[in-house]
Amino acid sequence: MRVAAPTLLGLSAEPDGTITYADPAFEHTLGWTVPEIVARRGIDLVHPDDRPLAARSWREVVDVPGAESRAEYRLLARDGSYHWMEVATVNLTRDDVVGGVATYLHDVTSRHDAQDAHPFVMGEVGPLA
Repeated sequence: MRVAAPTLLGLSAEPDGTITYADPAFEHTLGWTVPEIVARRGIDLVHPDDRPLAARSWREVVDVPGAESRAEYRLLARDGSYHWMEVATVNLTRDDVVGGVATYLHDVTSRHDAQDAHPFVMGEVGPLA
């Protein structure tokens, strides 16, 4: 089981999904340096099975200034592994500072690992009586 400290990471992107800013903590959490992340399309880092969910979450936000969405999906680390991330996205295209779509990522890999290892702990057993 991997033990990952929960980390909050920030990204900014153009409406087409091209990353314009990445928090330097990406290198510690996912192994990517800022130059390796900036100018990539965010969807390219999403696990193939999770791309429909990620794309739907993006579409909910990208055309509506002020709109927000939340989802959980896996992102590719530089070493080829995937980390589960809780992803909050908000359209800040009208914000003078951000001027794009901001995404905040919280690493929840440890929680998913615990659920996989002990599903009964997470309430999947059903009624006890």
